Amino acid sequence: MRLPVLLLLLLAGLLAAGCSGPARSLDADAGEIARLEAELRANPGNAEALRDLGVIYMQAQKYPRGYEYLRDAFARGANDPETLYYLGLANELLNKPQTALSLYEQYDEVPRSSPYRRLMRGRYELLSRHLARLEMQARLVAPDTLAAVTPSPDIIAVYPLQYVGSDERYAALSRGLAEMISADLLQVPGLRVVERARVQYLLDEMALGASAYMDPSTTPRTGRLLGAGRLVGGTFALDGTREARLNVALSRLETGTVESLPSQAGPLNTLLDLQKQVVFALLDQLGIALTPAQRERIQRIPTANMEAFLTYSRGLEREDAGDIEGAQSFYQQAVDLDPAFQVAVNQLEEVEALATAGTPEAALTDLISTGQPGPIDPMTDRLDRLGTYLDAQFFPGPDSRQPATEATTRLPLPPRPPTRPSSGN
Repeated sequence: MRLPVLLLLLLAGLLAAGCSGPARSLDADAGEIARLEAELRANPGNAEALRDLGVIYMQAQKYPRGYEYLRDAFARGANDPETLYYLGLANELLNKPQTALSLYEQYDEVPRSSPYRRLMRGRYELLSRHLARLEMQARLVAPDTLAAVTPSPDIIAVYPLQYVGSDERYAALSRGLAEMISADLLQVPGLRVVERARVQYLLDEMALGASAYMDPSTTPRTGRLLGAGRLVGGTFALDGTREARLNVALSRLETGTVESLPSQAGPLNTLLDLQKQVVFALLDQLGIALTPAQRERIQRIPTANMEAFLTYSRGLEREDAGDIEGAQSFYQQAVDLDPAFQVAVNQLEEVEALATAGTPEAALTDLISTGQPGPIDPMTDRLDRLGTYLDAQFFPGPDSRQPATEATTRLPLPPRPPTRPSSGN
C-alpha cells in the first residue's frame, strides 16, 4: 500500500526541519572524487568506487546524485552491508521510507562482526516504529477509513494483561506474559501477530483502561484499527501467598463474541508454564492442530530465573513508555541474571541499536567522521511524539522480521532518482 500524499508531505517537512549541520563541500573531496571517477572509467562495474562516490555526494547533501551512485553500487554488490546502509539512508532522505525499510530489514543477514549490522538494525527499528505509529494515527483521525478495513482472522493482537494484586513489584509481569504469548503464537504457521508498539500506541491514544481492552463495545473498533480479527487479553492475578492465576479471553470480531479460556493457576515460580498452557488452550479454541515439533518449540521455557523474567518485563514496561535508556538498563540486568535468556539478549540488542539511530542526516555526518552514529537528537524525539511515517500493512510481531507490504521480496533494484544534476551542483 502506498503512503498517502499528505503524509508523505508531512514526512518530507519534518525531515527537512531535522537536518543536522551544514553540507560538506565537494571541494574538500575533489581529489578523491577524481580518483574514484578514474577508477570507474577503467572499470565501470567497480561497486566499491560507486559506493564511495555515493557516500561523498550524500555527505554533501547532493542526495539525488548520491542515491544514483549507491543504486548502481547496489546493482553490482547487493550483499555489501555498507551499500545497503547508505542506500537506505538515501531512500529515507528522498522520502521513500518503505524502500529504506526493506533495505534495513536485511540486517539479520549481515555478519555480526560488521558494524553495519547494528547500524541497519537501529534504523530498521526506528523507522518501522514510526511507520506503525503514523499508520495508527491516520486511522484514528480518519475513522471513515475503517469501513474499508476487513480484519483478518489470521491476525491476532495480544493486549497487556491486567494486573490484579496488591504487590506492585510484580505488575510488570503482565506485560512480559503478553509478550511471551505473542512470541509463541508466532511459532504457528499462518498466524500473524500485531507488533507490540502498534498495540501500545493505540491503547495510549484511545486512553483505554485495562478493563476495557476486551469490552465487546470497544473490540470491533480496536480490532479494525489494528487490522486484527482476533484479540487476546485478560488478567494476571497474584495473591499474598504468591499464587498466580491467568484468566485470558479470546475475542472474535466476525461474531462479536468474547470466549473465556480455562483459568490457569499455580505458584509464581511456575508462571511461564502457566503461560504455555494458556497458549495451548488458545490454539485449541482457534481449532489449530499443532505438529509435535511445533508443540515442542512452544513448550520451551525461555528462562527458569523468575527474577530475570521480572526484570525483562520491567524493561518492556519502560520501552513501551518511551524510556529507551531505562529499558536498556533493565534488559542488561536480565541478561546478567541469566546470560542464556535469549529473549532478553535479543531485546537488549534491539534497544542498543535503537538508541544510536538518530535522523538520517545525523547518521550520515557521524558515521562518515567517526564510524559510529550519533545519539538520538531532538528531531528524533519530535518524530517519535508525532508518530512520523506510515505503513498501512506492516504487522511484524516480536522478532518476526516481516518486511512491509511493498517490500516482501529482496529488491532487484530501487527506482531511478530524479534527473541527475551536473557535477557543479
